[in-house]
Amino acid sequence: MLQYKVYNLTESPNFVLVAAGLIMALAVTGCEQWDSSGRISRPTPDNFPTRNLPRSNPRQSPPAIKQVLYVDSQQGTDSENAGLTTANPFKTITYALQQARPLATIHLAPGQYTVEQGETFPLKLKPGMILQGNKSARGEGVVIIGGGLYLSRTWAGQNVTILAAQDAQILGLTITNPNTRGSGVWVESTNPIIRNNTFINSDREGVFVSGKGNPLIENNRFANNQGNGISVTREATGE
Repeated sequence: MLQYKVYNLTESPNFVLVAAGLIMALAVTGCEQWDSSGRISRPTPDNFPTRNLPRSNPRQSPPAIKQVLYVDSQQGTDSENAGLTTANPFKTITYALQQARPLATIHLAPGQYTVEQGETFPLKLKPGMILQGNKSARGEGVVIIGGGLYLSRTWAGQNVTILAAQDAQILGLTITNPNTRGSGVWVESTNPIIRNNTFINSDREGVFVSGKGNPLIENNRFANNQGNGISVTREATGE
């Protein structure tokens, strides 16, 4: 003898009927069921009369393709068609930063990167960006010289070579800021990684950390800077 189950939907307009192999959608809340003996019960994980229904996944965006750019101050060209290969690099870091998206990696070829070569300082990194040169030799041969005005929220006007963004990485560079009150890398309430660099001959600090900055600074060389190699001020910390 065939037995039937009837579902009384007392609270939810969405429902599932399981009969003759047909499955429709059912909300668990508010469903009461009667079996053929007339007993009434609310469904539980053990007696809920459905199959393992496939769940539609939320629409997901495809993973972003990581952007990798190349810069060579001696052989490069600052044009929209350049920068994607070592054979056809950009000329300046400044132009590469304009074209780069957050999380991009910018590789620097050996050479000097200066105002005379077309750079505009400070070089403002974007969140998650990697700026790297010669990591194995602490920036030997990959030299950034110069600085420009930066208005710090905690220390007012400063002269800075590189402004480090949140989650940015500065790897394998030689950095010099000979300008008055010149600092090499400025960290303002961000948490960059500063690793395997040489900070040399700056008018003030090699690295200045302010605000609530919390950088990771390791395996760098500091020499002949007129201020400290590293200054940590305000509420900043670091390791």
